[in-house]
Amino acid sequence: KEITLMNFDYNLLKVLAVILETRNTTTAAERLCTSQPAVSRSLRKIRDLFNDDILVRKGTNMELTPKAEEIKAQLSGIINDIDKLVNVSHSFDPATESCILRVAINSSIAQWFS
Repeated sequence: KEITLMNFDYNLLKVLAVILETRNTTTAAERLCTSQPAVSRSLRKIRDLFNDDILVRKGTNMELTPKAEEIKAQLSGIINDIDKLVNVSHSFDPATESCILRVAINSSIAQWFS
């Protein structure tokens, strides 16, 4: 299946970033405030997406694959760029705002403001 902008799940990037940092799905789940099975499902999707195991067991530890190390080097900047793009701050200054603001309240509350 070809990955395109329309079928790519950007939520996987944040999960991937935490997995790459923690090297543990349980710890990643705690940091992401979600369940371990949800992180494991995301890891399965990530593995399919990159056609790589990403995280492999070496003895008692989990280690990143070489591909995961490459991804980790680039991922932080990508996530920061996406966050900047979607979290553009629109500050509101009532002294300079020129829009019309209508407030609707029922008559029993309106008596307190008249």
